[in-house]
Amino acid sequence: MKRGYLYAVLYLALMLASIVYASPASANLPVSSLVVLKDVPIYDDNRDTEHQVGVISATQELKVKETVPKWDENEEIKWFLVETWLGDKWIQASDKVATGGYRQLDRVITLVQDTALFETEFGVKWVLEPFIWEDVKAADVSFNVFLSKTASVYPYPLAVKEQGETVDPGKFPVKAVWMKGGRPFENTTWLKVALPNNERWLLLGNDISMQVTLHTETRKFSAPYEQFEQTESLQPGTYTIFTNSGEWSCVETDSGKFWIRTSSAMQGD
Repeated sequence: MKRGYLYAVLYLALMLASIVYASPASANLPVSSLVVLKDVPIYDDNRDTEHQVGVISATQELKVKETVPKWDENEEIKWFLVETWLGDKWIQASDKVATGGYRQLDRVITLVQDTALFETEFGVKWVLEPFIWEDVKAADVSFNVFLSKTASVYPYPLAVKEQGETVDPGKFPVKAVWMKGGRPFENTTWLKVALPNNERWLLLGNDISMQVTLHTETRKFSAPYEQFEQTESLQPGTYTIFTNSGEWSCVETDSGKFWIRTSSAMQGD
């Protein structure tokens, strides 16, 4: 397999895969399909690897009917029983196959770091789980972050060592939040902070505190959804932010934790 490197903006009229290019296959996840990335032999019996009955060429997706061990046995998958035009056949787990599926897209993507490029048969090129700037959907917020020590910040919500800059301790406005995966309480929360000369992304850590100062009464919610609005409003004051979920921030009060939308609160909504 040929390997090259790409940087900056690429126009990809290729199959951008929603798969994990890895070997061996992951256990503990049901497997319904796999993609053949490179020509792979098939067998009638997974216990007899001396008698190959054919070859499946790249790049194509196959339906998986069974695995050995079974996916719920908490062991690495070593074999896949797949549907083929010759009937059900066995394929050995390797870097020639990947669990999942793929779809063909024509789009422009921005790669913000040196990225390995893999080339398979027929000139098809693949990138492995790339960070794609266009897929970052940050939520607008308005609160402050407090740094008690020097921290690293980046031009994108991705910790690329060569692109890192340092910022001194202090108080900085936060303009947006992005969570990889979109779930609250997870560790990969990025804050877009306004620095004196530019805006940069800061990875939220346990040693970083967040606060919001409300100047007017603000709508509060028991959960980050409109239908959970509380009768009483949150009074003006400074509140510690416990966590974030998109545009919603969970603040600590004397009567418990409540959710607010800081960007709306700063606009008087």
